[in-house]
Amino acid sequence: MIELTILKFLQKHGISEQVKLLHDDYILYEYNKKINFGRTILFLIGFLVFFLILVDVIFHWNSIGSKN
Repeated sequence: MIELTILKFLQKHGISEQVKLLHDDYILYEYNKKINFGRTILFLIGFLVFFLILVDVIFHWNSIGSKN
């Protein structure tokens, strides 16, 4: 929020093109932060599913071995 306030202040004082570029960079930075957070969450969910399947397979083969 502070960044946007600074950008608006600079824009009032006639530095509009640089401010527009900075503002676009800031929006892209915020967007990329959200995308990276989403990718991290999806990776953790995928890893959890893989780990649970692996544990299930190990216990399944362990129970088959103990029946004999």
